[in-house]
Amino acid sequence: MILLMRAHFVSRFYLQGFTDPDTPPRQEPYLWVYSIKHASWRRRAPINVAHTSNYYEQPPVPGQPDDWLEKFLSRMETFAARVVRGRLTKKEDLSDHDRTVFAFFMALMVLRVPVYHGRISAMLSRL
Repeated sequence: MILLMRAHFVSRFYLQGFTDPDTPPRQEPYLWVYSIKHASWRRRAPINVAHTSNYYEQPPVPGQPDDWLEKFLSRMETFAARVVRGRLTKKEDLSDHDRTVFAFFMALMVLRVPVYHGRISAMLSRL
């Protein structure tokens, strides 16, 4: 089993859409992230937000590479990024295919966050 470090549970391309438009020139664009623990706001590059180590680590699946899930999510993000950057940001009409891709991407975003995983784990532990 390989180690998947810095696995994002919110897509980096999606986070990049929320970077501060007033980021100084020649500085990496950043998000404003609030820390509940420190009760303060911090600037963070999208690469440093919404990730955790080995988030998609799982038992091996016979006949599949160890990183099959990460590769699947990456491919879906690529399709979704094309729709978001190519159509949504330009306020163009979406084709049926674009709507399907975007809806699937949004559903995956809900399923990927840690709170959802925690709820599913809690539910399964009661079975």
